[in-house]
Amino acid sequence: MSGPKAADVRPKLRRAVEEIEKLINNARRNTKRLDQLSSVNLDSSIRKANELQSEIASGTVTEAMLKYTPEDSSLLQSQREEIDRQLMRGRKEQDLAEQLQQEASQLRAEAETLLNSAVKAANSAARGMAESINGWYLDEEQRQANLARRKAQNALSLEQEAAEKLRQALDHKKKAKNAFDSAANTGKKYQKFYSSILETAKERETAAKIKEENQRLTVSSKANIDSLTARIQDLNHEKFAPGEYAKLLHSLQEFQQNFEAGNYAQTATTGPGIAAQLQTLEQTVSKRQNEFESAQLSARNNWEAAREEISVLDPDQLIRWTGEKEAVTNAFQAFDQAAELIQQESFAAAEELTASSLASIRTFAGTAEKRAAAANQRMELAEVIMNALYEQGYDTPTFYYAQQNQAGEDVEFSDLTIFAKAPGTRGDMRMNIDLEGKVKLEVEGIAEGEESVCHKLISDLQAGVGNEIDFTMTDWGRAAGVDSDARIAIKQQMKEQEKIRERQHG
Repeated sequence: MSGPKAADVRPKLRRAVEEIEKLINNARRNTKRLDQLSSVNLDSSIRKANELQSEIASGTVTEAMLKYTPEDSSLLQSQREEIDRQLMRGRKEQDLAEQLQQEASQLRAEAETLLNSAVKAANSAARGMAESINGWYLDEEQRQANLARRKAQNALSLEQEAAEKLRQALDHKKKAKNAFDSAANTGKKYQKFYSSILETAKERETAAKIKEENQRLTVSSKANIDSLTARIQDLNHEKFAPGEYAKLLHSLQEFQQNFEAGNYAQTATTGPGIAAQLQTLEQTVSKRQNEFESAQLSARNNWEAAREEISVLDPDQLIRWTGEKEAVTNAFQAFDQAAELIQQESFAAAEELTASSLASIRTFAGTAEKRAAAANQRMELAEVIMNALYEQGYDTPTFYYAQQNQAGEDVEFSDLTIFAKAPGTRGDMRMNIDLEGKVKLEVEGIAEGEESVCHKLISDLQAGVGNEIDFTMTDWGRAAGVDSDARIAIKQQMKEQEKIRERQHG
């Protein structure tokens, strides 16, 4: 009768505990990601946009406005529709963000349940070993250790899925904030435009009642010119159309002098032309200023959101697991360069640099996470092999990495070599394991005619690790004749997840 003893169960229990600790750390990182969501505060943006929408709705377009400022009134309606579209887009993005956040919370709750169950299973196995009598078999404890590790791995998968949903939710929340802020910004301009048109309409209505045609035209032009002048002066016309307003000052002063002198025949002729020039200038400056402010707002919001996203990442860890020190450093430093571009009002360049740097950092983070996980799995494999060799009487095995960086530190995702000195003068074991878990094995010091010794050493190693990993010799070399069933090429790999489940449920 045979079964697992403490020497078999203890490594599995230790790895189960390590998996659980890793999951706890991952949960903390996801908590930071949740904090990112709260950092993109939509409440203020939504409140301002809704207040402006309410105020806009209360300001109806009067009959006088429709009669005397039809083009501007039509433009008002277009602006109102644009504000409504921006709000609708913001609410849609907000709903998507909330839905994804709820899904992430559900996944994290499921992961937490699995985590608690894994802890219980690990504790149960630990108590069983602590209370066992030397020499007893620990079948139940081994089952509990395997169960704890499997649940911890499943919980980690749920946590990773939740993290991706949180990242997507953050993207939608940023889009919602941009939409609400844009709606609020457009709404402020609408209110000023509305007030100006309302006043112009009133003045034109008054002008319409003037019997004399020249006086009526003059008053109408005067109202239009005053309104347009006020709107232009409210804009940053020197920045977005330098010198253009100054070119019209002489004509404006001349019109004002004729108006004050009552020279309506002259002002009725010149007024419409001056008003047309002012209107063209106002539309040009307004368009350029709106484009500038929208680009500035987008660049700042996207830069701040991206900066928050990368704040939870450790550049040293990304460098450690990617080996791309210069590229990782440049990607993080690019955010400072993007901030300078925003200050220089190079918004498109800042947006492009922010986006490309964020994409690079996300790629580095994904590569680092995968390699760290693969390196951890490979170390588990190495520990199983070294433990089996030690139990078979080999000297304490040693291991080293194939590459070192410029600082002389091990590159932990390079190939790992294990060497174990045999107790006698022959049969030393040397294994090279790549990051995918594939092993190349050499048995040293076996002379011609002693192939059976090599065959037995490898067979003993297969038996020593058989409960935890597949170790199938497919190229026995000179020892192939010892076993007629031997095949060609050496290959070792961790069992696939489905095989692990079959063995654990068997």
